[in-house]
Amino acid sequence: MTEQHRRYIDSLIWVILWICVIWGHSFMNGFVSGNESGAIVRLVTPLAQSLQVYDTDLVTFVVRKCAHFTEYLILGLFVSHAARLRWYQVKAAVFKTALTIVAVSLVDEFVIQANTVGRSPSFRDVLIDCAGACAGLLILYLRARHRRRTRSKDTA
Repeated sequence: MTEQHRRYIDSLIWVILWICVIWGHSFMNGFVSGNESGAIVRLVTPLAQSLQVYDTDLVTFVVRKCAHFTEYLILGLFVSHAARLRWYQVKAAVFKTALTIVAVSLVDEFVIQANTVGRSPSFRDVLIDCAGACAGLLILYLRARHRRRTRSKDTA
């Protein structure tokens, strides 16, 4: 097995593990999920109140949506890294990353959460998931651009 192939397999393992984390959260019933979010809400409430936000429902909503965004930002990083190792053309890697993210998010919302007690699917969450993944792709793009500029300055 070549070093490149081993790195690709390793990156796929990270993708699969992270999808398991995401779907594992979705399999939690509404009560358990609410308790998990509630713990985070209790942590950020002082910050929210310092910003003059006293509506607990709003804080809970923001925490839950930030969790979606962050989960998929990380997934976007993992998937795009794996895709880039496999497909050298950037367009192919971006397309396959986007396809994977949308598929994982749709399964998450409309298969898993639709069949989990106390949970319901939300197209809005799919959009938030995709926005998180796009943020991950943007981070990688900006990092690569910075590296290219740094290298070109070093060689000049």
